[in-house]
Amino acid sequence: MDPSWNKKISRSKLLDTIRQFEPYTLIAMEACATSHFWGRTFAAMGYSVRLIRHNT
Repeated sequence: MDPSWNKKISRSKLLDTIRQFEPYTLIAMEACATSHFWGRTFAAMGYSVRLIRHNT
């Protein structure tokens, strides 16, 4: 599966950006301090969320 969108965005614009995608879209995020919060938020909005670990 190839990413269809891969850009950095500011936290203040994150919700507005995610709302542009269809519900049930798979959102993959790098696991970090706030990714669990955002993951729960997006899941409550109807998106499928996967957290991936950071590759070192």
